[in-house]
Amino acid sequence: MVQFRKENKRGEHLYNRIKTVFIEAVDPKALLLRIDFRGFNDERLHQYIEKHAREDGAVELLLTVKRQFPNDWFQKLTTALRHDNIGLSHTAEEMEKIRNRLSSETAEMRNSGERVSTTENPYSEVLPLLPTAPPGQEHETANV
Repeated sequence: MVQFRKENKRGEHLYNRIKTVFIEAVDPKALLLRIDFRGFNDERLHQYIEKHAREDGAVELLLTVKRQFPNDWFQKLTTALRHDNIGLSHTAEEMEKIRNRLSSETAEMRNSGERVSTTENPYSEVLPLLPTAPPGQEHETANV
């Protein structure tokens, strides 16, 4: 039980550190257009971002990307931030520095004999924040 809490804590540590940087720098309306959600119905996310403050929209976007892409959420965000029309490469670099620092800390913990999770995100089985639609039905379920 203690081991699970340590792994859980390490996985969330990256997310929480990045969340602060992300919220301060990102306009979620612009960034949302640069993230390919594949079959995910992002209409509710669009509506949420339109309706709420920039910071709240950024938090919702970050959480949605993390839940929709549990294994590569970090890559999705940094790729979108580096898009020429977004112009937030410096934010992507700052996020990568945070990840690298945490990776170094994790490596040090392993070298000292501590068992640490090998993944940055132990929540790969978390259900999506917003409902997904089968391919081809993305717009049909937008008003649900």
